[in-house]
Amino acid sequence: MRSTFKSRLRILAFALAMGVLAGPVTCMAEPAAGNLPPAAIKAAGFDPALLAPVDGISVREYAHIVFDLFARDDQGEAAILAEHKVTKAQFDHANEAMISRMKDDKTFKFIELYGAYYIETAPGPFAAYAKDISNSVLNGVALREPEPMKWEAYMKIVGFYARKAPFAKDTKRASYDEILGDQGMNFIDFQVLGAWFSRRVALGSAN
Repeated sequence: MRSTFKSRLRILAFALAMGVLAGPVTCMAEPAAGNLPPAAIKAAGFDPALLAPVDGISVREYAHIVFDLFARDDQGEAAILAEHKVTKAQFDHANEAMISRMKDDKTFKFIELYGAYYIETAPGPFAAYAKDISNSVLNGVALREPEPMKWEAYMKIVGFYARKAPFAKDTKRASYDEILGDQGMNFIDFQVLGAWFSRRVALGSAN
């Protein structure tokens, strides 16, 4: 069970790094309109009830917990949940419900919003870009930060990672950090860059 959950975390994390935004649940109270991000209000066909908290855990808090479980996997699940003042039973309940919502939302807006919440607390040299992505997605606005590097330079990093990743020591985040160390970054930095460039492409294709 534990390995399955960690696999889901890795899949979600890698999907975000590559900019993949993959997404009716019954018996949910619809959040107040004032609590909804503008992108959710504007999305045609999106059910706002999907953003209702589960067992006291909001979508935003859930995304932050999942990010911490991945980014700080060396600290262990119990320590991360305690830091967020959430019990394992609460989180397990929310985890199953959120994954179900990702699958059930045919507009894919839920997982897009989840991705914005997930990435917004990323630390490191590209932290401003993580917040930029989140603001752009949640508010449906343009990116504000200048290009972190040339597109060609980013694609070289993507190619490097694609060649090296299959030979990682194991599937722990530290192993991917080690691979990307040759590029002067860790896997979280790589996630943020991937999400930022993907957001830029998405906005460009929409204009």
